[in-house]
Amino acid sequence: MSIPKPKNVMFHFCNMWTRHDSFLQVVAENWNQPLEGDPLFQISSKRLKSRFKEWNTSVFGHNKRHIQELSTRVEALQ
Repeated sequence: MSIPKPKNVMFHFCNMWTRHDSFLQVVAENWNQPLEGDPLFQISSKRLKSRFKEWNTSVFGHNKRHIQELSTRVEALQ
């Protein structure tokens, strides 16, 4: 039995993204896509949020899991 993922998960922007070479390209590609309807800013933000999640996983992997593993290793060494 699998536990369903919550639908209203809060989005967290990671400052480390801004230092990656392809960050501005990801923003530009998504922000410059044509949109219809109102409010345009909200639609652009939601689309960019979705793209950031995909890009984060493909470029950086599963950060939270990696941080937890490293924290566990540090605790074991202390």
